[in-house]
Amino acid sequence: MTRRQLNSVVLAPVLSVLALLVALPAQADNRAFVSTSLETSQASYLLEFSAATGGAVDKFRLTFPAGTLGGSVGLVNLLIGKKSAKQPTVTSIDPLDPNTLLIDVPKTAKVGAGVPIILELMGLTNPIAGDYQIGIELIGKTGSVLETLTPIP
Repeated sequence: MTRRQLNSVVLAPVLSVLALLVALPAQADNRAFVSTSLETSQASYLLEFSAATGGAVDKFRLTFPAGTLGGSVGLVNLLIGKKSAKQPTVTSIDPLDPNTLLIDVPKTAKVGAGVPIILELMGLTNPIAGDYQIGIELIGKTGSVLETLTPIP
């Protein structure tokens, strides 16, 4: 086998795999960014995550540490992929759990696997120092849980 033949046999599969990796959608790391106002003691949270499977999402259910949610929590922005959700997006505290925030998407959003989702919230209160996580669930039109994501630390 000549050197040219050997290179084509070895390089062709490697280049094919690299082309596939480049074409795959990048999955966002699940993470939270917190900013606190020293004036009002209120915090804003920027949550960035992606679904593993996705689906037709009607609501997001976010579970925060005890004491984080107050009466004035509001959604500043919701981005799914590169699209901003149409307003008005309704937020409400879950009547069954005062630590859970429901975000009702005005028009059911199709969320693909690996598509980055960014939620920007304001009016939260940071809990006392500790090891906390934020739970996220994607809820479908019928109220069924489409996916429970790995909690964000």
